[in-house]
Amino acid sequence: MNELSMTYAMGKRPTGVAVRAVGQAPSNKGHGPAMADRSLSPHDAELLERAIAPAWLLKKAYPRFEAFHQAVSGVGSSYEATCRRMVALAKDPDEALRLTTLQGAEPGHADVAWIDEFTFALGQVLATWGLVGPNAVGPLLAPFGVALSRGVAETPPANMARGVVRLSVVPGLAGGALLAGLAYGHWPESERQSASRIGALGLQVVRSGSGRIAQSQIIDAQVWVLKFIGEASLSDLEAWQRRPYQQIQRLLQATDLALGLTRQQQRERSPRLPEFRSSHPTI
Repeated sequence: MNELSMTYAMGKRPTGVAVRAVGQAPSNKGHGPAMADRSLSPHDAELLERAIAPAWLLKKAYPRFEAFHQAVSGVGSSYEATCRRMVALAKDPDEALRLTTLQGAEPGHADVAWIDEFTFALGQVLATWGLVGPNAVGPLLAPFGVALSRGVAETPPANMARGVVRLSVVPGLAGGALLAGLAYGHWPESERQSASRIGALGLQVVRSGSGRIAQSQIIDAQVWVLKFIGEASLSDLEAWQRRPYQQIQRLLQATDLALGLTRQQQRERSPRLPEFRSSHPTI
């Protein structure tokens, strides 16, 4: 979700602003001798190059990033009132739990139909982009809905004509019902460690990796997003990663598997993405 959030943000930026790779830190040039004197081992230097997508690759992917931003923002704008209502309602975890339970027990109930309508619309868009299965459901759906709803709530109503500013991701949220995830997002960080509260809401949460494990996760997520959102070619990904395309394919398939996605089914059932002409052709 963090990678998708940054991709969404990259899809809306003024013409002429330099593209900065997802995960790339600002330059430290001129920030003192300590940084200037620091050198990387050959292994770390190579890892850094593989962790930061190059400008030429992002330039190719940008038109699709922009289309992705417009599609997702369109859902948020269409369901602005619903998103704001859900975020406000979820401040009461008991009410969030009641409605979450009702959704499971009585799908289509009048008290939750308005939530289901938003979820369905978002699922249709995410299915088109291959982020959920062709049936418009999957592990990314609820966390994405949480991030979009929070993003709508954080966008001043007067600014909604220009679209949703950002996807407001809840760290560590990996699955569960939409309202439950929104309730979890309201908790202070100290309360997000409570297994009993998390269990009561039926959530799935993950803890971030560390060291090389975390770095590998970042790289895999970037490659996956560039492939399936930016429509990068395997040859371009191979050139960036300096790894055989068979390895690139395996990491893409492993990420798909983790998200419950089957690309063959999507190719057969999902509509082809529309042709898109960027309004910012030079970046």
